[in-house]
Amino acid sequence: MRSTPRRRLHTGDGRGHELIRHWNQEPTYTKAVITAALDHRRVGDPALLTRDYFADASPAT
Repeated sequence: MRSTPRRRLHTGDGRGHELIRHWNQEPTYTKAVITAALDHRRVGDPALLTRDYFADASPAT
C-alpha cells in the first residue's frame, strides 16, 4: 500500500503559520466577512459584492 504525502497550506512565502495565527485572532465579524467573500468567489458569481451582501453575511452586533 502506498502512502500519500500530507497536504499543507502553501502560501508561497512560508508564512502559513503566521496567517493561521492571525486568522485565529480575528473577531467573529471579520471572519464572517472574509468567509462570505471567499464563498462568493468559490461559486464563481461574477456580480460585485455590495455593502448589503456583507451586512447580511456578518453576525448581528
